[in-house]
Amino acid sequence: MWICTSEGFLSIVDKAPTSSTELLVRARTHEHLAAHFPDATIIEKDGTDYRFRAIVSRSDVAQMMAGLAYSIDYSNFKDTVKERKYHDALMGVWHAMGRLQPFGPYGRRDKRGGQERGLFDRAGEREILTFEGRFGRGGY
Repeated sequence: MWICTSEGFLSIVDKAPTSSTELLVRARTHEHLAAHFPDATIIEKDGTDYRFRAIVSRSDVAQMMAGLAYSIDYSNFKDTVKERKYHDALMGVWHAMGRLQPFGPYGRRDKRGGQERGLFDRAGEREILTFEGRFGRGGY
């Protein structure tokens, strides 16, 4: 499971060397992992896809996730991210996931034939960004 929070990106898996009551929590940076599990022993490991990892009890992971859900007090997640490099990475995720959505973010059907359209200005008047679609329109 991938989790993006205001404080960092985590990958949580059931993978050795964990027991049945534990999960392996991985991160790209030490700070992202420590922000969510400050009491965990964080291991730095070269030559792996995620350099930083910690073995955490399933109950601690569940409590952390429930705490995150209960603490949501914003209307725009991206605006809560203070770390510039992480914010930019999240924008890449936002754009990539937008390509999965029919007509893309803020897209609409073209009244003339149902073609996929892209990102429009707030008034919905001017196309700002075109998403690649099944009709071969240009991407970004």
